[in-house]
Amino acid sequence: MVLKPTATIDERLGVLNPACTRLRNGTLQLYPRMVAPGNISRIGSFGTEERPDGVLEVEPRGYVLQPAAPYELRTQPGGYGCEDPRITFVAALDTYVMSYVAFGPRGPEVAVAVSEDALRWQRLGLLRFGPSEAPFADKDAAFFPEPVVSPSGVEPLAFYHRPTLPVSVRGGESALSSLAALPENQREGISIGYVPLDAVKTNITALCTVTETHAVALPPATWGTIKVGAEHHRYGLRKAGSRSFTAWTSSPIPRARRCCATARG
Repeated sequence: MVLKPTATIDERLGVLNPACTRLRNGTLQLYPRMVAPGNISRIGSFGTEERPDGVLEVEPRGYVLQPAAPYELRTQPGGYGCEDPRITFVAALDTYVMSYVAFGPRGPEVAVAVSEDALRWQRLGLLRFGPSEAPFADKDAAFFPEPVVSPSGVEPLAFYHRPTLPVSVRGGESALSSLAALPENQREGISIGYVPLDAVKTNITALCTVTETHAVALPPATWGTIKVGAEHHRYGLRKAGSRSFTAWTSSPIPRARRCCATARG
């Protein structure tokens, strides 16, 4: 299955970086980033129906998020909006959790939204790391489906994320040579952040308050040496310059997993 841009202006520059999840009735739902001229991004919604012959029919259902919050809008050149969603059903909350990149006046930051049905979403705001309100450039966040035990011994919800260096924010693809010149331990890599579960059960907005974050020690490899980020909580790491990535979904209903991928031709 391939989703391609149409003549519709809202998606003319690309349909890419999709998330996916299973709705409570077991059907697969897709959430691609849809890019309009000016690099203005929205998060789309596509329902699916699997025919008896195995063919997956896809039906567009509009957008689940369009740029509206102050942290998703800006007047600077380079675009703005809601980018690159990852969606996890968190059974401990009986809630779908979406992490996405809010590209606004402070640059790319991770924002969170929640939903009971994965169709109608409530924004919670930007992730906050510690007491500081300073901008924190970040991408590639994806929540784990179950609580874990953090290094401090607390039972939190955890998420992967990729703290992003200023050179990446300013330079995009052209920044790769600058990143490659850095020592390996200073390049962009995966971190794991932690949000106390009890606080979230008391007030869902606490999902944005990160109390711990730690870099992940990755084994030596010949790929992903410039930067690497998590694409979803169970499988798949993206390497810079790769032609595709894989994002797997977990579901409250045991069903076969499916893959979402973006190709760069």
